[in-house]
Amino acid sequence: VTPAGEVLATATATVDARHNRESAEVAVLVEDKWQDKGIGRELVTQLSASALVCGYTELIAYTATSPIAAQRLLLEVGHARVVTASDGMHMHTYLPESAALGLGAVRERLAS
Repeated sequence: VTPAGEVLATATATVDARHNRESAEVAVLVEDKWQDKGIGRELVTQLSASALVCGYTELIAYTATSPIAAQRLLLEVGHARVVTASDGMHMHTYLPESAALGLGAVRERLAS
């Protein structure tokens, strides 16, 4: 949220009912005028770390727009692959243990 109260991005990670219990469905939305500023990357990094700490081993993303942009972001946190299913295309990203380094508090500690 900007200082003026404008919502510029949002992200969620929830249990993906279509996959196993260790899969978290992730969704990231960044307003158009705020894209290409690293906000989506930061959100995906935090979501990935949080999901791993909560016991998830993979992220599932159902891309509404560009699968290329989503894949680029998800490749930064783990091994991503595109799956085509009867209900459409989605992405699986397997989280390595190093994804936990994306938590803000952990990164701050490593940087100091």
